[in-house]
Amino acid sequence: MKAFLIIAACLAASASAVKLTVSGSSLMYGGEKVYLSGANAAWNSYGYDFGNGGYDGSLETWLAEVKAAGGNSFRIWVHVEGYSTPNFDSDGYVTACDRTGDFINDVKKFLDAAQANDILVTLTLWNGAVMGNQAYINLPLASALSGHPALAAYEAINEPEGSVRVESNSNSCYDTTVIGQSGAGWTGVGIPMERFLTFIGKQNIVIKQNDPSALVTLGSWGEFKLYAVYENINEIRNKEVSASDYKLDRPIVIGEFASVCSLNTPLSDLHNYAYSHGYAVSYICIIMI
Repeated sequence: MKAFLIIAACLAASASAVKLTVSGSSLMYGGEKVYLSGANAAWNSYGYDFGNGGYDGSLETWLAEVKAAGGNSFRIWVHVEGYSTPNFDSDGYVTACDRTGDFINDVKKFLDAAQANDILVTLTLWNGAVMGNQAYINLPLASALSGHPALAAYEAINEPEGSVRVESNSNSCYDTTVIGQSGAGWTGVGIPMERFLTFIGKQNIVIKQNDPSALVTLGSWGEFKLYAVYENINEIRNKEVSASDYKLDRPIVIGEFASVCSLNTPLSDLHNYAYSHGYAVSYICIIMI
């Protein structure tokens, strides 16, 4: 409860006073360790929630509902597959955030509403689980939102493994045969890992150039870092895993979890497990119907 009260107090204060930061494997806010818990809404209108006249305030209602349920964080997808935003020219280059000039103001409205509801937001820029468009982009959004107290982090892309090309490579950084054994590449798009890493890295560089204090993360599909600890993926999935098992020196975010994907374990039990086993953030997955 203390973590929730800290965030509420800080978000109500000056817009330039406090930002979410990292200390080892913990998240800090206002000088105190915090645990973020909320909803992975992903989208209301897939890829059309911001810009080009699509913002209708529905997401702000969801923020109020998350607060009423005791949550303090929210994960939302932004460009998704790039069909609405950003605006591309005929050669595939980005010319603007959107056609109408509404995009940045829409995202600011959303973050302002999040601040009013004592909620920190993770903006997931792209979706790799389903991918029809791809472009290397500049990010005026990072400059416009720099310093906003409700901005928890930028997530470059959700589940890039879905669109990666499964292939061997002499460079281990680009070899995807291991994750291919467990289903990576399901979209059939086949983007080489080297290209994905460049795509992600360029965005992170631009974000940091425009907002040095911004946190960046990635929405990985699987637990593959644990291959360094366990011999096979079944060994991972047949046990309960603590954050420390990943042997990482950064906070670990559970981007999506749901009872139906966890042997119908009650959500309260899943939340309590994440909290007590060292995870920094957990987002309940909102099932879209």
